[in-house]
Amino acid sequence: MSNSHLFLLLPAIGNHLWQSTAFACAVWLITLTLRHNAARLRYGLWIAASLKFLLPLSLLLNFGALMAGPRKISVPQHQFAYSVATTAMHPLHADTLQVKEMPDRGSGPAPLYATIATIWFCGCVCVLSVWLMRWRQLRETLDDGVQVDEGREYQSLRDVGGDIFLHRSWAVREPGVYGIFSPVLLWPEGLSSRLDDEHLAAIMLHEVTHVRHRDNLIATLHLVVEAVFWFHPFVWWIERNLLIERESVCDETVVHRLGNAEAYALSLLKVCRFRIEHEQSLVASAGGADLGERVVRIVTHRVAKLSPVRSLMLIVFGIVTLVIPLALGVLHPLPVYGQVLYREGALPSFEVVSVKLRPDGPPLTPAPQSGSSVHLFFTTKMLIMYAYNLPDFSEAQIAKGPGWTDDTYDIEGKFSDSDYAVIQKMSVAERQEQIQLRLQSVLKERFHLAAHLEKREQTIYALEVAKSGPKLSSARHQEPDRFGITHSGMDYELKVTGTDLDRLASLLGREPEVGGRSIVNRTGLSGSYDLTLHWTRMASSGPDPESTAAEGNAPSYFTAIQEQLGLRLVPAKGMVDSIVVDHIERPLIN
Repeated sequence: MSNSHLFLLLPAIGNHLWQSTAFACAVWLITLTLRHNAARLRYGLWIAASLKFLLPLSLLLNFGALMAGPRKISVPQHQFAYSVATTAMHPLHADTLQVKEMPDRGSGPAPLYATIATIWFCGCVCVLSVWLMRWRQLRETLDDGVQVDEGREYQSLRDVGGDIFLHRSWAVREPGVYGIFSPVLLWPEGLSSRLDDEHLAAIMLHEVTHVRHRDNLIATLHLVVEAVFWFHPFVWWIERNLLIERESVCDETVVHRLGNAEAYALSLLKVCRFRIEHEQSLVASAGGADLGERVVRIVTHRVAKLSPVRSLMLIVFGIVTLVIPLALGVLHPLPVYGQVLYREGALPSFEVVSVKLRPDGPPLTPAPQSGSSVHLFFTTKMLIMYAYNLPDFSEAQIAKGPGWTDDTYDIEGKFSDSDYAVIQKMSVAERQEQIQLRLQSVLKERFHLAAHLEKREQTIYALEVAKSGPKLSSARHQEPDRFGITHSGMDYELKVTGTDLDRLASLLGREPEVGGRSIVNRTGLSGSYDLTLHWTRMASSGPDPESTAAEGNAPSYFTAIQEQLGLRLVPAKGMVDSIVVDHIERPLIN
């Protein structure tokens, strides 16, 4: 893995650790309020806190986006809520690290983040090695044991519903269940003589409860969490709470079934006298957790019924952690590919609109705003592409339009004085969006356009960080993003100030060199940048990353992006949001 890739991973890892830490703190607060209720509730919450370290919230966001089927073209009214929620979940980004350029592989001293990755790997190996040695010891203990198919212990195990193997061994000093998918109960040789039948049945029922609850599987999953996140103190804190609550669940189950808390507490005390302290973390056993506190709790504690308020609290917690991330994925304001602009509800409109047929005039490249007016010479198909923010030359993203949509129209729209005063204070990107939304209104009212979005697999370009690392300069001023393209012959220059990488991907996709393919930002970089790109336009049309430039002083488009920006365009397949025209009519001319 290159240094630049490690650099891009750090913000994602930091965001995930932030999410998992906040989730664990929320679980702790909730378990405090549930301390008098059933232990299975607290145990389930701590299991969720453990598994959260293995499940980034971004998975739920992406799954929610996949769940969203074809929708009418709209832009949600809740972009602010979406922005606030995603910022809370992802407070870190690549710019937090304040690195502008990445060194080439093998040049200079190893960067800090590569050193951190090496330390993490060594810690992971150490944790796994310790657990592997303990597993081998337990395996040897199991192999030295004797399988029991009859006798007092075997019959007691079957009486409480235990359908597992039973082994006796001199090497263990407390009962415990070994294994996940084929569990074996390890029983200390000599312990049965110290227990009467009632106490023996209580201990057997305790161990069977561990098996039914798959506690060893849960312990192994948390072992994976500890190996990967060994540096995070919360994973070790969660392990202790898992141990306490899993034993409490078994205690409550045994007391509920036997109905004699004092007898069960006495059986645990007899096991405690028998055992020798040693750790068996992969073995769920009757002697786990703090025995003194457990005995007091068993004898004195009475499980309280879950109140409506606490039930509502658990429901709200589930909604916040599961439903909201899924909903945010479904309501993502922009599609992953294509970046189609869409909005639900009423659209803003121009104060005055004029639409005239221009039969002998070719369409022109838009220079949409002149004062308070917008003047366009577009075909209907180009108007749809511009209004819904499709890249130029991307006719493949428009389906089922009639042939006359290639006719050219002279379209002029005028802002009201109040609207014009408002948009003057907006950035270039925000002003363009306001124009596009008003052109959508023109399409709806004058062309009677009805359309929907449909995801179709197409060839796209992924904007990625090149092996040399990004060569981007942070924006010098907090100004709205601005861009402009100039050219002399076949030599072109793109100047952009205060832009983010999503916006840059959209701008790069407007050039004919990419052949109308959508460009999706996969750099992992965020923040605002100033940049200049020089290139020579290809003599031939159609995308070809390996093609040479036409005669000129600058490199080809694809080469310029890699050499001057430290980025690259990589061909890929992706589901692209395409506009399907359900209905459109020739406009009323005025």
